[in-house]
Amino acid sequence: MGACGEKVPGVSLSWSYEHVGDVLAVHLSGLLAAACVELLDAAVTWVLAQQPRAVLIDASGITSWSAEGQTALADAASLIHDRGTRVCLSGPSKLVRSAAPVRAVGVHADVADALAALTRGSRPAPG
Repeated sequence: MGACGEKVPGVSLSWSYEHVGDVLAVHLSGLLAAACVELLDAAVTWVLAQQPRAVLIDASGITSWSAEGQTALADAASLIHDRGTRVCLSGPSKLVRSAAPVRAVGVHADVADALAALTRGSRPAPG
């Protein structure tokens, strides 16, 4: 598993990634606030540069978020989807369900379900 991100005073978002078959899983942890949006944008830029077939954004490590952070998460999923890559979100239901920007973005309570959906190629309806 690779680790990325940086510690900025007052900002505690970090991200790591791992390849699970054809899926690039991006694990977010810490605070997803306005001050962290640039770091999330950098992560998405890196993800897109890898040209994955499918992306899992795992938000289960997010401890708190702001409206700006939630919007950034939705924008990240939309951008990945708009580039033609399958994408699923997993994590705390309140965060990921409201951040699922488009019907084609699957929403799952945990990483295992999201990976299963992406590896079988289905796109579950957001709940």
